Amino acid sequence: MLSLFPIFLAWNWYVAFFFRIFLGYYFLTTGIKVLKDTENTQKQAVGILFSILGSLFVVGLYAQLCGIAGFICSFGLFLLKRRNPSFLGESVNFFILLGLVSLSLLFLGAGPYAFDLPL
Repeated sequence: MLSLFPIFLAWNWYVAFFFRIFLGYYFLTTGIKVLKDTENTQKQAVGILFSILGSLFVVGLYAQLCGIAGFICSFGLFLLKRRNPSFLGESVNFFILLGLVSLSLLFLGAGPYAFDLPL
């Protein structure tokens, strides 16, 4: 089948970059928000983990490993959201999408502008 916009097919290398920046932004801002809002040491540990994960996504370091970690964190957030609907503002479907985008980086790699070696 013919593509409607064949010029965009040359930009497929940047999909991983956009996914990586989106995940980095989300995990970094969520981690900082959790760190600011809580006094609980367990929640602070989760905030530190999210902040580190978001920073690694933005920089593009160990992107495939971070994709697995992001998938596991998204699955955990999904379970927490199902138990406690008032947890975070996002919906359950958002955490499913977040997990799938994280898992896709396992197969796509880091993309351009990353410190990881390209696949």
